[in-house]
Amino acid sequence: MATKDETPKAGHNGMSKDEFSKFVAELNELDKKKKAAQADYRNACKRFKEAGGDNDMLKVAMKVYEQDPVSRRDDHNTLVKYLSFLDVPVNTQFALFPDNDTEEEAA
Repeated sequence: MATKDETPKAGHNGMSKDEFSKFVAELNELDKKKKAAQADYRNACKRFKEAGGDNDMLKVAMKVYEQDPVSRRDDHNTLVKYLSFLDVPVNTQFALFPDNDTEEEAA
């Protein structure tokens, strides 16, 4: 057991006040950098949207881009399968049809 004038050592018995202070300083600095990075990220998303981009779709595309090729293919095939089960036109060349022409209007 430590006496009043002994500072506990690092490890399973605790840490010294100096070590604690260093961790606090490091974590505060990292927190500032994190907040700055988050602000930069939000600004980039805002600029992307202003340029005509869709941030939600960009996030989906980035997630797919980061996947390994096998997972990407498997996820794509599953999505196509589910969309076909929901009667969503898949692999349709929409450019061949007028924009205002839908099945509901034809009926």
